[in-house]
Amino acid sequence: MLAEREDMLQLLAHEVRQPLNNASAALQSASSAIAASGGDGSPDIRKPLVRAVNVLDHVIGTLNNALAAATMLTSGATETIADTDLDALVGLVVHDMAVEERGRIMTESLTAMRTVQVQPVLMRLALSNLLANALAYSPPNSVVRLSIKDSDELPAMAFEISDNGNGIAPELLPKVFDKGTRGRDAHSKAGAGLGLYIVRKVVELHKGTIEIIPNSPRGSIARMTIPQGVEV
Repeated sequence: MLAEREDMLQLLAHEVRQPLNNASAALQSASSAIAASGGDGSPDIRKPLVRAVNVLDHVIGTLNNALAAATMLTSGATETIADTDLDALVGLVVHDMAVEERGRIMTESLTAMRTVQVQPVLMRLALSNLLANALAYSPPNSVVRLSIKDSDELPAMAFEISDNGNGIAPELLPKVFDKGTRGRDAHSKAGAGLGLYIVRKVVELHKGTIEIIPNSPRGSIARMTIPQGVEV
């Protein structure tokens, strides 16, 4: 039954996710074509397209999270650990964000390492969820930083996503990575509370740690530490 369930999940991923991606790409191309033709001056023309792209991106993100959660809960790790190029991984994660949000993202690599040993698809999903969460719960146009550094507890790599938002309410911290938990501003944000739960599951599969610490002077830092050279 587990094998049949996984086959159904893979079928759903292929038959539903790809058409949604194609539709999102087509809408983005249409928006770019309108801008190139001089239509950028009329927000009434592009606004519905941008809205449609954002809705599709949200649906795709929710689908990815739901599929990942179901797969990990039924079969555990979905791929093997591999040496993964850090620049390529960060580039994919930033590209996963909405086009209008990418300019807010600042990335920095504070390690001499060029690769990291991770399950690349799952790590991309975890980082994308952390970055999307930081963008959603921080002030518009504020900077969100993605930093990669050597962990003090070598051998391990640390990924830090910092924002300048309102932080996480103390009563939510103990359960922030539980399924269904949402922030105090959740009523104004789309989502099902799966993002940070997925992050926790990915970190557990990598035998790593994840914590939320205060940022200075305001906001939060999500620090994900992934051991290197460990079989999972």
